[in-house]
Amino acid sequence: MSTAAGKVARVFPCLFATWLTLFSILAPLIAQTTVGTGSIVGISSDPSSAVVSGASVTITNVATGQVIHLTTNSSGS
Repeated sequence: MSTAAGKVARVFPCLFATWLTLFSILAPLIAQTTVGTGSIVGISSDPSSAVVSGASVTITNVATGQVIHLTTNSSGS
């Protein structure tokens, strides 16, 4: 006859493995949804305040190393 402690000893490893598996699958998904988004807004202009169209703009996230290259439009945006 098995005791209650014996049943727990058999069930606990299975429950722990299930929990660990679920956590390892869901953690990256949760982490991705917490990443914020942002925006950079501005107008490219020269020293005389004239709009500069076609200017190359480079945005670098120093934390991740991600680099984005853009070109301003005819309104300098």
